[in-house]
Amino acid sequence: TSKLKDSPSLDFKTLFTIARENDPYAQEIRDYCLEIWSIGIFNLCFAFDPEMVILNGGIMASHQDIIPYIETRINQTNKLRPSGEIKVQMAKNKDTAALFGLQYLLKS
Repeated sequence: TSKLKDSPSLDFKTLFTIARENDPYAQEIRDYCLEIWSIGIFNLCFAFDPEMVILNGGIMASHQDIIPYIETRINQTNKLRPSGEIKVQMAKNKDTAALFGLQYLLKS
């Protein structure tokens, strides 16, 4: 049985915390989510060929698990990219990064 079953709330923070405690069910769900996110980000990288991917949002509370996984997966999958590896990092202004993007779009 998993500690997820007894958790009062089931969110990503709880999932990643319980996965770090070596709960096999939480680890399986976490790894599935990471793989799906990696595939989505890889597809965007394939389409737009960025040098860097910046991630944001509440899920970045688990950035120490998310960023290395996604960066490794997209760069393993994208070995033929002539311009080198893609850097993945967390937004510096994680609480307001979306507003900066919106401001840029409104000025354009």
